Amino acid sequence: MPERAQPNQRRAHTKSRRGCIDCKRRRVKCSEEKPDCSSCIRRGLLCIYPASATSSRLESRNISESHSPVPSATTNQCSDLKLVPISGNSLSVATIPDCTSTTTFDMNDLALLHHWTISTSLDIVRCPQVDYCWQTVFPRIASRHPFVMHGILSLAALHLAYRKERTKESILAAIRHHNTSLQGFRDNILHVTNENSEGLFVSSALNIIYIFGMLGRPSRSDTAEVDSSSPTTRALGSEWIPMIRGVRAVLHRVYDHVRLGPLSPLLELGNWNELDMDRELSPEDEYLYQIQETWALSEQNETYNEVLQVLRRCFLYASQFTMMDKQTLEKWSYNRSWAAPLVFLHWAPDEYFMQLQQRQPPALILFAYFGALLHDLNDFWFLEGWGRDIVQIINEQLGSYWQPWMDRPRQAVGLA
Repeated sequence: MPERAQPNQRRAHTKSRRGCIDCKRRRVKCSEEKPDCSSCIRRGLLCIYPASATSSRLESRNISESHSPVPSATTNQCSDLKLVPISGNSLSVATIPDCTSTTTFDMNDLALLHHWTISTSLDIVRCPQVDYCWQTVFPRIASRHPFVMHGILSLAALHLAYRKERTKESILAAIRHHNTSLQGFRDNILHVTNENSEGLFVSSALNIIYIFGMLGRPSRSDTAEVDSSSPTTRALGSEWIPMIRGVRAVLHRVYDHVRLGPLSPLLELGNWNELDMDRELSPEDEYLYQIQETWALSEQNETYNEVLQVLRRCFLYASQFTMMDKQTLEKWSYNRSWAAPLVFLHWAPDEYFMQLQQRQPPALILFAYFGALLHDLNDFWFLEGWGRDIVQIINEQLGSYWQPWMDRPRQAVGLA
């Protein structure tokens, strides 16, 4: 009797502990190519490799002996600062020139800097009292830190693309400068000093605007060129929320230095901490209290209640500017209502965002109110359409049963 052929044995996968942080997080095999593995290149992510066990011990010893201001957690938090994924034929990674840390800028870069000075910097906050920070102080800081200059040029190019001027050329320039900026940011975040604190802060601020502007509103049909994820995934922030929340790690390290310098107006939140939530009510409070019904029996009751209080404070903070007389507003220096959505993203607890990514109905409803808050900033070019799309996509995800608790956000963004 002939011997039965042995079935093909599947070759065992040899595990490696040398993969990059993002591949480990996603539990996929890493090509371990330096400086960027093939997976991170394909997904357009910042590729960061963990230090070896030996070097980690040496670094920990050196850090503790020298009292370095950078905690070991900073390296991991830095991995949350991701590049916008690039896909599609017209804007493939292969078409983007290599990004190297360089201090050489050409005539096209000078043109972008000129556009930043006369246009982009004045089209972000749109308030004379702080526009000078973006128009004058940012470039002055960038003259000392090339990675900040690349961040400025990236946003200027993106602004040009928004205005339909040399769109493809401008987007490619934005991506190129952004990649280079993040490489420099990565190098500097490992060694935070008084000298680079302002540069790290400015780079973080530019990065937040870039991520919204580059992704564009979640429902846009042409976003496949810059992000292959679904509109729902984009709207719920699986990529951009960790990036924005990661800025906290930077701000924590540089806050004491930045608040004493020329950028201090960008850190001021006025009476945020003094708002009395028991005595003062925002127009949204009536509706916000009603949505507590949706998590009355949930195990995440405490988390949702905490998020509700953050939302209430954000709405109250933003609403006071609509009722503020000119004299009071002058005492404040400028309208800071644009800060409310960013404050929500920073103050809401981590547990909430886990529930949001799991698409739990109470978490989605709360985020729809965040969308309504964001919609109040719809006239900012980099936030155009974001609030409305978030509410619309969440409404489609939830279905008719949850409609009574979605009526107010839908009304706020013009869907009802």
